[in-house]
Amino acid sequence: MMHIGCIDRAALRGKSAAGSNLSRPRQTGPAACRHRVALLASCTLAAAALAFSGSSAMAGCVSGDFPLAGADLLDGPNCRGTAAQAGATAVGNLAFASTRSTAVGDHARALGDYATTVGAFAGRPGVYTGHGATIVGHLAGAAGAGIWSTAIGASTQASLAAIAAGSYSIAIGGGNNAGNRGAIAFGDYGIAIGTGALAFGERSTAVGAYAGDGAGDGSAVNSAFGSRAGRSVTGNGNTAVGQQSGSTVNGSSNSAFGAAAGAAVTGNANTAGGALAGWVVNGRNNAAYGVNAGGSITGDANVAIGASAGRSITASNTIAVGTSASASRNGAVAIGNGASATKPQAVAIGQGSLANVASTVSVGSAGKERRIVNVAAGIKPTDAVNLGQLQALLSGQAPVASPAGTVNLAQFEALLPAASATAAAPRPAAAADPSSRLIDDVRRELRQEFQQALADLRALVQRQQQEIVGLKHRKATAARTARE
Repeated sequence: MMHIGCIDRAALRGKSAAGSNLSRPRQTGPAACRHRVALLASCTLAAAALAFSGSSAMAGCVSGDFPLAGADLLDGPNCRGTAAQAGATAVGNLAFASTRSTAVGDHARALGDYATTVGAFAGRPGVYTGHGATIVGHLAGAAGAGIWSTAIGASTQASLAAIAAGSYSIAIGGGNNAGNRGAIAFGDYGIAIGTGALAFGERSTAVGAYAGDGAGDGSAVNSAFGSRAGRSVTGNGNTAVGQQSGSTVNGSSNSAFGAAAGAAVTGNANTAGGALAGWVVNGRNNAAYGVNAGGSITGDANVAIGASAGRSITASNTIAVGTSASASRNGAVAIGNGASATKPQAVAIGQGSLANVASTVSVGSAGKERRIVNVAAGIKPTDAVNLGQLQALLSGQAPVASPAGTVNLAQFEALLPAASATAAAPRPAAAADPSSRLIDDVRRELRQEFQQALADLRALVQRQQQEIVGLKHRKATAARTARE
């Protein structure tokens, strides 16, 4: 190490400065300073550093115009370090550091108090580094660094209290974090991790290669995790987890979990879980869970659960549960693998069931009918009637409920002959009344229709009973054959 003792503070005040350990004629004043600088520039040390008292300049030796007493020199090839304030350290060719700051590297600049800059061309001439900022990497902080910010990696930039770590990363806003090559966090408390990741908006998060890299201006609190997830998002509170999930979203409070889930969504509060689930949605409050569930939905408040359930729906308030289940009209419900409800308010229950009539319930399809078992006896006029009730009715033993009371078939038939007899009784000519004859005619017609309907029902029951007897016989025969 070499010390220059020929110049002190008096020299800067225009007074004489004498003494030198260099073999040159004795000179005084600023001329001596310039002369000694010229000498130093031509010697093997190559240059001297400019340093105020208490500062250090290393890896170089060409000074500025007025070096001060006590400056420390280390030899180095053609490089200059400038520590322009007290407590500053500059190391490297043309490195510069301000008060209590440190600049290390070729052309490194630390232009804020307590700042640290490490790397070739780290910091930028004339651009404020930021109080307490830390910049590490080639060209890091070239556009400046904010107070207490950290920029680590080639061409990184960080603003107020932000952290940018990774090549070409940018963190702008208080408390931001950006990591990996080309990551950008723009807005307070944002986090961007991954090559080309972009967290755009307050408290937004982007994790993965190119995640969130096309987020729209004005968005906030969006989160994207996965390669190219959340690439183009306009709105707030959206979450995308999975490769290419939520890649194009225009709305708020949407959630997509799975590869390409919720890939193209327009609307609010939609949820997709599973690869390709809800990948094209136009509407709100839709939910799709399962691989390719809700693959294409236009409408509101639809639910699709199961692989490929609820695909290609243009309706609202539908429910499709089961693999490839489909409810394609407003208010339709399909439950079961391959179940389909194709009309408004239709309900299909069971695998392969088809409900193709509006406001009906189907438990099967043509050729694949099902029985409904364990049905309680009906009470209200719109209740279903089970077979036991029907058989009792046909036998004349079961009462038939009505708002006026209960009447069984035997009682009803008992009334008909009396009415007929009354109608058939001779009336005096003077008592003949057209309205009475009309009533009698109606009674006769009703009785005939009832008797015909009763006969048809009894015949139906008889056929069913015969079928039951035949079935029992066939089963018994089969059992005997098996034993023999």
